[in-house]
Amino acid sequence: MTPFGRPTYNHEGLTPRRNPTRKGVIRLSEVRMMEGESFEGMLRRFNKRVQQDGVISEARRRAHFEPPSVTRKKKEAAKRRKSHRSTFGRRPVRR
Repeated sequence: MTPFGRPTYNHEGLTPRRNPTRKGVIRLSEVRMMEGESFEGMLRRFNKRVQQDGVISEARRRAHFEPPSVTRKKKEAAKRRKSHRSTFGRRPVRR
């Protein structure tokens, strides 16, 4: 959808396409095999890309419905933790 409420269409003008930056749309990670690269090397790069893109963590987060109130509480708790860390620093590791 454009800002004016009209749908956007692909280059052929037939089917509407989704905006990949819109909230709620998961983009797929893509890795192309380089010339002379082994499958294991490509798989390693793919796994790294998936980790960086947060695909798995996003899927886990969306596995079960979370009411908006719970989402708000989690956000506030994260904000408090971040604020506390910036004020007091991290706790020392006990060994």
